[in-house]
Parts: sequence; structure tokens; C-alpha cells
Amino acid sequence: MKKALLTASLMLVVTTTAACGGGSGGGSDAAPTDASKKEFCAVITGADNNITGKDLAKQLDKVGTPKTVSKDERKGFEVFVKKIGALGSKPSDSELSQMEKDLSADDLKAVTAFITYVSTECLPS
Repeated sequence: MKKALLTASLMLVVTTTAACGGGSGGGSDAAPTDASKKEFCAVITGADNNITGKDLAKQLDKVGTPKTVSKDERKGFEVFVKKIGALGSKPSDSELSQMEKDLSADDLKAVTAFITYVSTECLPS
């Protein structure tokens, strides 16, 4: 994937302002909060084209977030892991669109904060 699934999913989520929804997936609220930035970013940048959303969610859930993430960024991480973990192995455009629509304004704000953190800390231009 080399960032393709993550980037596509993240960018799709950021472009919406729709209503709240549920979903099943990772238990990211229990994910560690003391990962090193190096470990965290390695999951983000190390994913390949064949990784599924569920597998990415499991990897993110296992590594958790660095101590330096804000409360909003952590919430965005939790929402993202839950949503991406609920997607099928090859999500359709409609599944991705539904994922977008299932976010509340608060969740969207948090996921945007998470995306900003990932972009700044792990995906330098």
C-alpha cells in the first residue's frame, strides 16, 4: 500500500461533514498511548499495497499513539481505527463514501486533527 489505503481513506474522511454513525473494528480506545514516534510512523509508512483496512487497524491498534498526540488527535486515531477496521478487504467507493457520511462533526474534527498529526510527523513532503 505504501500509504495508498491510508492516504485515500484519510483524505476521503477529511472531505466530509456528515452525520454520526457506528461501526465495528479495532478497540483503539485501549490502544497504547506511549508508542514512540518512530514505531507509530513505521506502521503508517510501512504499509504496502496489499494491506487491508482491518489489518491496518490491527497494526495501528497494537502500536497505539505517541505520548505527544493531543486529546483531539487521539480521539481521531480511535475513530479512524474503528472506521478503517470495519471496511472490507477491498472497500468499494460506496463503502468509503458511507464511512465519510458516518462521522459526526466532532468526529470529523478529531479525525482531521489526527490526519494533520500524521501528515506533519510521518509523511513529510
